[in-house]
This record gives sequence, structure tokens and C-alpha cells, in this order.
Amino acid sequence: MTQSTTLPQLLEQRLSPPRFGPYLAAAGTHDAALRLYQWNVTASGATYEALHLVEVIVRNALHGELETWHAKQNRGGGSWLTAPPPDLTAEACQDIATARDRAQKAIRARCRRAGITPVPAPTPDDIVAQLGRPG
Repeated sequence: MTQSTTLPQLLEQRLSPPRFGPYLAAAGTHDAALRLYQWNVTASGATYEALHLVEVIVRNALHGELETWHAKQNRGGGSWLTAPPPDLTAEACQDIATARDRAQKAIRARCRRAGITPVPAPTPDDIVAQLGRPG
């Protein structure tokens, strides 16, 4: 987008008729359809922001409950993430292993930048923060 190109102009240039058509049909005029499209972008952004917050809250709440459950099972201590229970599926165990690897890489990078040695192992909270993230 050049400095002289506005967002409405860019949308007008780049939206295909099949994509813009429903907005035009709903709004009636070209300018109103552009405003509707921009409103949709804003509303979508707000929805994803709320969805992100809900996902983090639910993930952390589940972690807390699973930690409590794991401790009650007397499985030799540790976390449900560092000593996964046998009830978990192979896919869940793989997800935990992937999250643990990502957490370790992130910690290693932070320690390298700060000149910290030795590099600590990831905590359960570090692993939880990596769960559900795309590869």
C-alpha cells in the first residue's frame, strides 16, 4: 500500500467480486459496502481477541485442575505434564512432548541472550504456555 493509497481504495482494488458481492448486496451502495466490510474486519478482530483470552483462561484453569487431580492420584509426584497419566491418548502425550520441546527452546534462547548458564528445564507453566500453539 503506497502512502497515498487509503484502506478503502486498497479494498476496492483488491477485493474480488465474489468476496465483495455479499457486502454490496447487504449494504446497497459501494461506499456503504466498504464501510460494512471494514466494520466486519474490526468485529472479527475483537472476536479473536476475546477468543484468545478465553482460550488462555480455560487452558490455565484446566492445567490447575489437572495438577490437583494428578496430585490426588499419588503417581509419584511431579506434574501431569512431566509424568503424564496413562489415561492420556498418544496424541495428547505427543502434544505435551511438543510443547515441552518448544518451551525448552524458548528458555534456551532467553538464557543465551542473557548469558545465563546452565539452562533450566521448563516448568509445567512454561509447557502449558506452549500447549495448543501451531507448529
